[in-house]
Amino acid sequence: MLYKFNVHKSQPYNLKYTSNHPVVNGLVDKLWAELPIDKTKMVDLKKECLVNTLINLNKGYYNCKYVRYSRRKNNYADLPIRYKPEYYTYNIMTAIMDALESIGLIKSLPGFMNLNDNTKLQTAICASDGFFKELQPIKNYMVKNVYPKEPIVLKSRQDKMKIDYKDTIITKKMRRDLDLYNELRQKTKFTMSALTPELLNLYPDYFNQFSLTELRPETTTVELSNPYVYRVFSGSFRSGGRFYNGLESNASKDLRSRILINGNPTVEKDFSCMHINMLYNKENQSLKEDAYNKLSGGDPKLRQLFKLIGLVSINSENLKKCYSALRYEIYDNGLKSYFEDLTDKSISRYYDQWVQAHPVIAKYLSSDVGIRLQYQDSRIAAGIINYFTEKEVPVLVVHDSFIIEKKYESELIDKMKSVYKGIFKFEPNVK
Repeated sequence: MLYKFNVHKSQPYNLKYTSNHPVVNGLVDKLWAELPIDKTKMVDLKKECLVNTLINLNKGYYNCKYVRYSRRKNNYADLPIRYKPEYYTYNIMTAIMDALESIGLIKSLPGFMNLNDNTKLQTAICASDGFFKELQPIKNYMVKNVYPKEPIVLKSRQDKMKIDYKDTIITKKMRRDLDLYNELRQKTKFTMSALTPELLNLYPDYFNQFSLTELRPETTTVELSNPYVYRVFSGSFRSGGRFYNGLESNASKDLRSRILINGNPTVEKDFSCMHINMLYNKENQSLKEDAYNKLSGGDPKLRQLFKLIGLVSINSENLKKCYSALRYEIYDNGLKSYFEDLTDKSISRYYDQWVQAHPVIAKYLSSDVGIRLQYQDSRIAAGIINYFTEKEVPVLVVHDSFIIEKKYESELIDKMKSVYKGIFKFEPNVK
């Protein structure tokens, strides 16, 4: 029922889905006969677009979220060919959406652009209740993930739009390495075990997205879908570069601990206070203790607050933007009780404590250093991934954290330390 859909909840139209399953093909053929659309041109591309749209609508409905897509011609024309599936054009996308809406299969909320402040909102769609009954037979195991047309992504820092670039020896090598990594991941079976009804209810979006097993209250183990991983750089190939889109990237820590690789138990290891340690290393020093414990005095919620301040300050361009971001994060993480109000003055009391505790790196805070540190952690991640890929040992990555079969735990720790030390000349803290 449409009342389930909150106008503020939506997910972007995702280009990564396709299917050749008879159930999906049958629905596409049925709809194709009904749709008021030009059926003399680009038939295969329009049907490919229709398949992807149906899967997007199906996933959106289960998550009670609208699906956002653009009706601006420039958004399609400006997207470089290296990223764009052949069917992803303004004419094809809008023709499919208009045809579905004209016969009552989808509902849409018009997008807008405010020319005064350049704010914009894309058009949002969801399946009508009646149409969802037709979509319901589409199950996750029927859906395939499409390899990204371009897995090495460069985005503008200003508007986050994908931008074109000329290939170099470096980008070609990154693409080859990523191809090999994705190939190994596709040969690997990932499952999640020791699930409970509470976990299934707590993370419905994750299981709606990734579970290939139909969920029941008694379900304890599910097979996971395995989307392809890509890397995203920001503004240049020396900023950002992290790995995204893996089944692990979207999972909370308590879910990640339940991942099995080829049926075997796993362990997750990560770098402790990685970016803060990197900044100390840049000053030719090493972080001697946990960056937050002394400040928090053993209070776990206060530790969470200082960790949040550390993360935001490293990733903010200036102090004003830092305070603005902190206001949102403090409220969103349930930490408002530490403040009389969320004015800059109130926030600065804790921010100043954080800066005073780390004078060695104070000059880097609120200076936009975070995006460059992400590039360094992506280099470290790539070194670890490439090492294990060459050995045909799958390892999962969540920025500075790695998941591997438990039997490789000590080897993973050794490699994490050696790759980090090869770049920063200091020993990292791995936990």
